[in-house]
Amino acid sequence: GGAASFPGIQRVMGLPEIAIDERSGTLYVTWSDFRNGDVDIFLSRSTDKGQQWSPPLRVNNDPVHNGSDQFYQWLAVDPTNGDVYVEFYDRRADPDNLKTWMTLARSADEGKTFINYAWTTKPFVGHNTFLGDYPWLTAYGGRVYGAWAEAVSDTKAMVPCGGCGTVGTPAIIRIGIADFN
Repeated sequence: GGAASFPGIQRVMGLPEIAIDERSGTLYVTWSDFRNGDVDIFLSRSTDKGQQWSPPLRVNNDPVHNGSDQFYQWLAVDPTNGDVYVEFYDRRADPDNLKTWMTLARSADEGKTFINYAWTTKPFVGHNTFLGDYPWLTAYGGRVYGAWAEAVSDTKAMVPCGGCGTVGTPAIIRIGIADFN
């Protein structure tokens, strides 16, 4: 899934994630791919222990084929109510496909439909930025907690890296909390 890198960001291999609704046994898997010409986030679900899977459902709700990438997703299921959450990096608001925000998508109907929420209001622009290997997401009792990396600024400042030359714009960890109660 995903791509080796996106403009301004290095090594973004959005690996598939799997989660289970412990109440019903429904399995969910999410990933990113290029099937629509730009990178989108997809989800499939199985209600029979993984024997059969639903057709891929596009999680991000921006127009198809708009040239904006969504990538590096993470998945969580709230064990108290079965709501499904997916967070992902999102470039839909930038026609140049460079500025990046974080979006939280929520499904309250077992992964059949999603509503997208802007989880950040200020974008970042990376310049050879390394975001780490994994974002993080968990949910419990209608509260959702997420963590992800962002470039510190939109400057092209390069940071020394000991004997390895330079790396790009430094990254920091951001925390998001959403309450759907």
